[in-house]
Amino acid sequence: MQIISLETLIYILSILFSLTYFFNESIANTFIRIAFFLGLIQLLKNKQIKINWIFYKKYLFPIFIFFISLFFSLFFSINFCNSILTYESFLKTLIPFFTILLYINGKAKICTLFIFLLIGFLSNDIFAIYNYFHFNYTRVGGFNNQVITLAGMLLLHIPLILSLLIKSKFKSIYTLILFSALIISLLTLIFNATRMAWFIIIIDFIILNFLLIKSWKNKFAIFITIIISIITLYSFNSNINDRINTLFNYNNVSTRGHYYYLRDGFNIFLNNNYWGIGLNNFQEVMLSNSYLSAESKQNLQHDGAVKIGNNLVMSHAHNDFIMFLVESGVIGGLAYIYFFITLIYLLLKNYFITNNIICLGMLLLTINLLIRGLSDYNFAMLNVITIYFFILSIYLKYLTSMKYFCNTIKIYSYKNIIYLYISIIFIILLRIFSRYFLT
Repeated sequence: MQIISLETLIYILSILFSLTYFFNESIANTFIRIAFFLGLIQLLKNKQIKINWIFYKKYLFPIFIFFISLFFSLFFSINFCNSILTYESFLKTLIPFFTILLYINGKAKICTLFIFLLIGFLSNDIFAIYNYFHFNYTRVGGFNNQVITLAGMLLLHIPLILSLLIKSKFKSIYTLILFSALIISLLTLIFNATRMAWFIIIIDFIILNFLLIKSWKNKFAIFITIIISIITLYSFNSNINDRINTLFNYNNVSTRGHYYYLRDGFNIFLNNNYWGIGLNNFQEVMLSNSYLSAESKQNLQHDGAVKIGNNLVMSHAHNDFIMFLVESGVIGGLAYIYFFITLIYLLLKNYFITNNIICLGMLLLTINLLIRGLSDYNFAMLNVITIYFFILSIYLKYLTSMKYFCNTIKIYSYKNIIYLYISIIFIILLRIFSRYFLT
């Protein structure tokens, strides 16, 4: 009874994490961390761990390579304290991922957990829509009022809602619920007014149209509907009109700023090729080593910037790949590419094996994250990365409940669990060392 109660408590805490993450990240993270450590206690009681390691290791290996590359770059950092604290923050994005992967079992539990996560997403969207009409915001965020973060969250859940809607085959009340959820999310996307998010979601619609709609007549009809909808919104919504027009205006602050910031960031990499300057040292190096160009300085007077002393500097280079090149060198940049290419390959392979629409949805939201990284730095918003890994863990557990992947589950003994505990102890010591001895 104690073991069952412990499993149930871990499950309830995971649900609470899903529901509260968009309201209050601190509370949500407390729930999931308690669940994680309760799971460690459960493993000690059971003295064994049941896990589909043969299947999971393909996904865990690129994650391991990515994080171990960042770890080694710490020792070449120009400010070890900054870098190790940031690395610790990166590691904590994996806590929800491993909590679900190690402790939550059963298709019903996984599906229920996913439903509660969607409720969390949609609550955030509804609040953003409320803000748009009540406060007349031109660009809305969610509960935390962060516009770019909301854009990232929309890129994660719109493909999933679309996939589930198509899977429902438009035949039940379930379809009506999903269609309503899609309308809420698309309205939020419009009011969020992030141009890259608009562009990416349009690509998602086109891909799903051509892959899943069988009749070419229907494909063409849907494609024309998409085009007409875009033209209509552009013609009758002044905010959308302005946002799109400025995209092609080089004199626009936001448009030209991305180019300058990326160029200045790349110049740092050219002088720090192998291991970079260390995580979270971008702003310091940009100012102290005179990498900040005159164009960027002028642009930052009108664009969002970080103020250090009397100087303005950009918070990052607005590009994932460039940021990992800058802060972790060529090794970190290659690890980033390897992580995404491997993951996209595996997700694409799963879709071809299963022909399951959920696999396609997971593939699309991963590609969404990668494309978004061309114009922004995803890891500057760790809440988006945390939720991405959380969704990935739910997806992997969902796959192992299918007949294609369920036959490789193995039970590992106590000695295998020790390696997990060694990793946890290392992270705890890293936290203590970074928090209390380096600050």
